[in-house]
Amino acid sequence: MVARWKVARQATDWHAQTRHSGIGFVPPIQQKMKPPAFQFYPDDFIGGTVMLTAEETGAYMRLLCFQWGNGRIPERKDLVDRIAGCEVSKDVMEKFPKGKNARMEEERVKQAKFRKERAQSGAKGAEKRWHSSANGSANGSAIEQPMAKNGSPSPSPSPSPIDEPKRHQSLGKDEPLCSKERAAIAPKEVLE
Repeated sequence: MVARWKVARQATDWHAQTRHSGIGFVPPIQQKMKPPAFQFYPDDFIGGTVMLTAEETGAYMRLLCFQWGNGRIPERKDLVDRIAGCEVSKDVMEKFPKGKNARMEEERVKQAKFRKERAQSGAKGAEKRWHSSANGSANGSAIEQPMAKNGSPSPSPSPSPIDEPKRHQSLGKDEPLCSKERAAIAPKEVLE
């Protein structure tokens, strides 16, 4: 009998290989941006698992989740048992012919189709917003004078530095003014 830690290690290795290798069981479309979740239909799930025990139902759910992330479940029974957290019955294994649950794959295809349609719709909407208007002209007009002063490439929300900070006479030569004191005594052109 193989030690439990070896089985766990083999399951982890198999999981890492299939997830990151780019070959094997992960469909190419899933390698780019895998959806993190799948649609779950409680009535269908209950109907499909009503004859299973609680342990079998849990094993089935864990295997479905594994299939979603990896494209299929492993062929080796010891790895399947490890993923499920128990010995997987024949009834549960029948729901994964060739390592895949058909309903899960239908949901994967439906979700991919929906995401593609949403992306196309979003691109179409963005194109419409950014490159056209009702009368064929821009929705605004350019400003007459640039906002930046003194040849600065862009406006800045913070004030420009003053060449030489004013010093407060009562504090001595080395004490700079705070902004309120400077505003009170500095000429207007120094602050602009």
